[in-house]
Amino acid sequence: MCLLRSLLAYELPHLVLPPLHPKSALGTMEAHCGAKGEVSMKRESLRFFLQELCVVSEAVFCSPFFAAFFTESRDSFQAGLRPDMQSTLARYESASKPLHAFSKRGSAGGQSTADRLAQRSTSTLRSVVSYFSAVGGGGGRPTDGDGDAADFGLTATDETLLPADAQAWLREGRRLLRRERHLKRSAALFETYLHALDGRSKLQAEVKTCLCRLDSSFEDENPQRFGCAFRDTAQFFHHAAESEQDYVRRRYLHVVFALESERRYAAAALDAIDHVLCLYARLVYMCDGAAEERRVAEGLSAMLRENYENMYLKRYRVRMQSLSEAQLSTEWKRLAEQVDRTAKLCLGKAGDDRVEP
Repeated sequence: MCLLRSLLAYELPHLVLPPLHPKSALGTMEAHCGAKGEVSMKRESLRFFLQELCVVSEAVFCSPFFAAFFTESRDSFQAGLRPDMQSTLARYESASKPLHAFSKRGSAGGQSTADRLAQRSTSTLRSVVSYFSAVGGGGGRPTDGDGDAADFGLTATDETLLPADAQAWLREGRRLLRRERHLKRSAALFETYLHALDGRSKLQAEVKTCLCRLDSSFEDENPQRFGCAFRDTAQFFHHAAESEQDYVRRRYLHVVFALESERRYAAAALDAIDHVLCLYARLVYMCDGAAEERRVAEGLSAMLRENYENMYLKRYRVRMQSLSEAQLSTEWKRLAEQVDRTAKLCLGKAGDDRVEP
């Protein structure tokens, strides 16, 4: 999938392509949900990538790589395309280095930030997922796309000399970088909360065990007077712990994954914007003979704006609305109702069984 994404980014530079998750980020799922949960997240990652990619008509109908990737076997596809295209991508990346020297971000065209994140080894990508255990952004090492909005822009270029279109992209890129940072922070804080909730569930299970042992110590006393209250309270802790553990498993997959996916999607959009800005920055230093380069920059900018506004932003709003309503608001209410129902059932039973001295 990483190869397909790199080929599409090279062939269609005006598109904001959906991201792929690195293996190490997917591996953190096992800590919460076991091996089955990790497999579920891998499947969800591919589903998200293909779902977003399949609505891009240029990729589906105009790219020869898209159809070949899904109709040919893996060995056949790599044997037929990879040797030639790998060298082409390498030459393109090498030729793009002088262009992207204008960028503070350091994008590399087809080799985008999202691709670099997905292709690094597991050991290198420890830094990408280290922020999961950090509260408020502290404790984790910086990763690609992190930092203040001032980090997005052009080096050694007077931005006032850029045309209005490029300055509009600069403003949009800085807004997008702030959004990317907030998405990353939200994912990290939600991850920290889920760790705490998971720990609380384990403590509740220990409390249940202790209460059950305490209940057994009243065998020689009046069991109706003492035992029922401890037994039913232990049962409440047991059901509450089960409900919260189930919530942790489902919320980790849906919420943290969704926030991290949006963060990586924003990084892909920043790469596309950054490429256009580098084209405009080069024009500042060109005197005569820049008419063709200007047409290329303006044409790519217009196509990117069409895709960015009518595809990426619209679908982003739909996805975030779905996350807010279906995955957060509804699930919080369901969890609260379930715990409240369990408390009333268990504690009410304890009150009915209690015998006055």
